[in-house]
Amino acid sequence: MTVVVAVKDKDGNIVMGADRQASTDETKVKLANPKVFKHSGYLIGYAGSMAGEKLFYNFEPGWAKDIRINIDEYMQTHFLRDLRAFYDEWWIDTTNESDLSLLIAVDGRIYEHNA
Repeated sequence: MTVVVAVKDKDGNIVMGADRQASTDETKVKLANPKVFKHSGYLIGYAGSMAGEKLFYNFEPGWAKDIRINIDEYMQTHFLRDLRAFYDEWWIDTTNESDLSLLIAVDGRIYEHNA
């Protein structure tokens, strides 16, 4: 079971952390890459499916500050569209059985997303 946590301090700074283990019923291994990473101005943490590794290497979201709209609107429209296109291109399971969960921090806000 993965734990990912994000905390915002009184000045609006966000820190995020997670364990670095992957496991099955029989095996536990330490991952080479962390489950929290910075990418294109976002701080992203993942839990559940190892599809998070695909995000680490391949996801190229647009940058919210380039779009002159409210950040919440951006995240619920443009960002989700980019994420859905990524899921389709990289065969990420988005069925009800999917277990990929994300914490996404950008512009002093924290968003939760389940694939």
